[in-house]
Amino acid sequence: MMLALVVVCVAAYVALRYGLKKLQGRAGRGVGAMRVVERCALASGRNLWIVEAQGRRFLIGESEGGISNLAELDADAPLEDVAEQAAKPSFLDVLKRRPRA
Repeated sequence: MMLALVVVCVAAYVALRYGLKKLQGRAGRGVGAMRVVERCALASGRNLWIVEAQGRRFLIGESEGGISNLAELDADAPLEDVAEQAAKPSFLDVLKRRPRA
Protein backbone atom coordinates (compact mmCIF):
# COMPACT_ATOMS: atom_id res chain seq x y z
CA MET A 1 0.00 0.00 0.00
CA MET A 2 2.77 2.43 0.95
CA LEU A 3 4.70 1.51 -2.20
CA ALA A 4 1.66 2.32 -4.34
CA LEU A 5 1.35 5.71 -2.65
CA VAL A 6 5.03 6.47 -3.28
CA VAL A 7 4.65 5.45 -6.95
CA VAL A 8 1.58 7.67 -7.35
CA CYS A 9 3.36 10.61 -5.67
CA VAL A 10 6.41 10.23 -7.91
CA ALA A 11 4.20 9.94 -10.99
CA ALA A 12 2.24 13.03 -9.92
CA TYR A 13 5.48 14.94 -9.32
CA VAL A 14 6.82 14.05 -12.76
CA ALA A 15 3.51 14.88 -14.43
CA LEU A 16 3.18 18.22 -12.66
CA ARG A 17 6.85 19.15 -12.96
CA TYR A 18 7.34 18.40 -16.67
CA GLY A 19 3.78 18.52 -17.98
CA LEU A 20 2.51 21.50 -16.02
CA LYS A 21 2.44 23.89 -18.97
CA LYS A 22 0.43 21.38 -21.00
CA LEU A 23 -1.97 20.65 -18.16
CA GLN A 24 -2.85 24.24 -17.29
CA GLY A 25 -6.28 25.02 -18.62
CA ARG A 26 -6.88 21.40 -19.62
CA ALA A 27 -8.46 20.00 -16.43
CA GLY A 28 -10.46 16.87 -17.04
CA ARG A 29 -8.36 15.54 -19.89
CA GLY A 30 -6.53 12.26 -19.45
CA VAL A 31 -2.78 11.97 -19.30
CA GLY A 32 -2.08 8.25 -19.61
CA ALA A 33 -3.15 6.46 -16.44
CA MET A 34 -3.58 9.77 -14.60
CA ARG A 35 -6.21 12.45 -14.97
CA VAL A 36 -6.28 15.99 -13.61
CA VAL A 37 -9.78 16.38 -12.20
CA GLU A 38 -9.47 19.94 -10.94
CA ARG A 39 -6.88 22.70 -10.56
CA CYS A 40 -7.12 25.71 -8.26
CA ALA A 41 -4.58 28.54 -8.55
CA LEU A 42 -3.90 30.01 -5.11
CA ALA A 43 -1.13 32.47 -5.97
CA SER A 44 1.73 32.83 -8.40
CA GLY A 45 3.42 29.44 -8.52
CA ARG A 46 1.06 27.92 -5.93
CA ASN A 47 -1.68 25.54 -6.99
CA LEU A 48 -3.88 22.79 -5.65
CA TRP A 49 -4.56 19.82 -7.92
CA ILE A 50 -7.02 16.96 -7.63
CA VAL A 51 -5.43 14.09 -9.52
CA GLU A 52 -7.06 10.74 -10.23
CA ALA A 53 -4.84 7.68 -10.67
CA GLN A 54 -5.76 3.99 -10.55
CA GLY A 55 -9.28 4.84 -9.38
CA ARG A 56 -8.03 6.92 -6.46
CA ARG A 57 -8.08 10.71 -5.97
CA PHE A 58 -5.29 12.74 -4.42
CA LEU A 59 -5.06 16.36 -3.36
CA ILE A 60 -1.65 17.63 -4.50
CA GLY A 61 -0.14 20.94 -3.42
CA GLU A 62 2.37 22.72 -5.67
CA SER A 63 4.71 25.58 -4.81
CA GLU A 64 8.13 26.86 -5.80
CA GLY A 65 9.62 24.43 -3.26
CA GLY A 66 8.08 21.37 -4.96
CA ILE A 67 4.90 19.35 -4.67
CA SER A 68 3.31 17.47 -1.80
CA ASN A 69 0.62 14.85 -1.53
CA LEU A 70 -1.71 16.60 0.92
CA ALA A 71 -4.47 14.01 1.19
CA GLU A 72 -6.14 11.05 -0.42
CA LEU A 73 -9.73 11.95 -1.22
CA ASP A 74 -12.76 9.68 -1.36
CA ALA A 75 -12.95 8.73 -5.04
CA ASP A 76 -16.67 7.96 -4.80
CA ALA A 77 -17.66 11.30 -3.25
CA PRO A 78 -18.78 14.06 -5.63
CA LEU A 79 -16.33 16.96 -5.80
CA GLU A 80 -18.98 19.28 -4.34
CA ASP A 81 -18.92 17.21 -1.12
CA VAL A 82 -15.12 17.45 -0.93
CA ALA A 83 -15.26 21.25 -1.34
CA GLU A 84 -18.03 21.50 1.25
CA GLN A 85 -15.98 19.52 3.80
CA ALA A 86 -12.94 21.70 3.16
CA ALA A 87 -15.00 24.84 3.77
CA LYS A 88 -16.22 23.66 7.20
CA PRO A 89 -14.31 25.19 10.11
CA SER A 90 -12.06 22.93 12.14
CA PHE A 91 -12.81 22.13 15.76
CA LEU A 92 -9.98 24.45 16.81
CA ASP A 93 -11.48 27.33 14.77
CA VAL A 94 -14.83 26.82 16.49
CA LEU A 95 -13.17 26.87 19.91
CA LYS A 96 -11.28 30.05 19.09
CA ARG A 97 -14.51 31.87 18.15
CA ARG A 98 -16.37 30.76 21.26
CA PRO A 99 -16.70 33.60 23.80
CA ARG A 100 -14.94 32.98 27.06
CA ALA A 101 -16.76 33.39 30.36
